[in-house]
Amino acid sequence: VSQLYLEPGDIILVESPTFVHAVQVFKMFQARCIACETDDHGLVIEDVEAKIKQYAPKMVYVIPTFQNPSGRTFSRERRKALAELGSQYDIVILEDDPYCELRYSGEALPPVKHFDQTGNTVYVNSFSKIFSPGSRLGYVFADEEIIRKTYEVKVATNSHTNTVTQILCAEFFNQGHFEPHLNRICDIHRERRDVMMKCVNTMLPSDIRSVYPEGGLFTWVELPEQIDTTALLNDAVKQNVAYMPGKEFFVEGQPIRNNCMRISFGGVEPAKIIVGMERLAKVISTKL
Repeated sequence: VSQLYLEPGDIILVESPTFVHAVQVFKMFQARCIACETDDHGLVIEDVEAKIKQYAPKMVYVIPTFQNPSGRTFSRERRKALAELGSQYDIVILEDDPYCELRYSGEALPPVKHFDQTGNTVYVNSFSKIFSPGSRLGYVFADEEIIRKTYEVKVATNSHTNTVTQILCAEFFNQGHFEPHLNRICDIHRERRDVMMKCVNTMLPSDIRSVYPEGGLFTWVELPEQIDTTALLNDAVKQNVAYMPGKEFFVEGQPIRNNCMRISFGGVEPAKIIVGMERLAKVISTKL
């Protein structure tokens, strides 16, 4: 999608915080990322529209469901409003939705693409979280002309995706394995989410802020302002526990927060989550 749309100097509006690897891809095409304000319900639409008028961006990039890194989910109203902004100002809304099937509680919401009336929203998703991380398979849902052009870019880049992997994934679905597999992994991750959030609420300082994710693979924690989580990571690693410092997920346009961290629970067994959070809590307590 970046190859199809981006030219050097283009502006892309993103969430604050946003997915660091997406920013790296955009920068590879010499685009400039500008962050928009967010709250517990996702992008603040008024700020997005103001920055559209200010910067005339080529694209708005969002992860609306269990966002990486924050774990937050856009409300239905903001999904609709964002799709309408794409149509009104004729800009691309790039909707990245790899975590949407990993819901453990709350109400399933339609994607931003559901509200798209003009074809401005391009929906992309992945099989990595629901089939196999090593498969490196994804898909795009967009208007026919966009799909045709995306296909041409794909062919010109590396001919095609591994055929054997595609067949394996297709048969996984065709033979009815997907739904029981999804139920199983959701049960596993739900337990891990619940254990993680109990640890966050009982082990970390009372004045922190955290996101209770209804799905996905991680939570977001804001520590007291004086704690620099980038510097703190070295101390944590010495205790055999790790996280992603929040600073890595911020770009220009909004304040860069040094006191935040993304904590993942998806790949860790509940007992190890408890041990890891006890260690992390002790490290944090030394900085208070």
